[in-house]
Amino acid sequence: MPYNIDELKQKESYQKIIDADKNELKKFFEDEELRAELSGSTPDSFRTLRDAEGCILSHEDPENLGNTYPSNIQLVRIPVQYFNAIPAEVESKLKKERKFGTEFRPNEPNPIGDDIQKLRDDLRGKIGEYEARIKTVAAQEVSLNSAIKNLNDQIAEMSDG
Repeated sequence: MPYNIDELKQKESYQKIIDADKNELKKFFEDEELRAELSGSTPDSFRTLRDAEGCILSHEDPENLGNTYPSNIQLVRIPVQYFNAIPAEVESKLKKERKFGTEFRPNEPNPIGDDIQKLRDDLRGKIGEYEARIKTVAAQEVSLNSAIKNLNDQIAEMSDG
């Protein structure tokens, strides 16, 4: 007949198995931490523990059930990946489906309608000012070239005469 949990805990053979497992886990983490220390790795650059298929391994602390084994090599870095999305659509969907607290404020809505028309009008005005400046500079350049030519002609006459 199988033992219940309380009966198992009282069995010396079961306790030896549990202690051996704890010691094996402790030794494993000591070895991994020592290997990382000898290689000169900083605590945030430890290689994540993975199995042969690449799945992340996480070991439970036998002394503190429900928590991971206290070791720096248990820490996992997950890179943040941004997928192609249209921010306005994401934001509108979030506003419909989520309620935001005071610590999170969604971005202000993008300018639409009258705001865009005002921006376009301002831009056209600045383009017009720029084109007028270009015409003024071009006219001044023609005038300057004419004055330079006249001065060169006068210098040439004085040199000949």
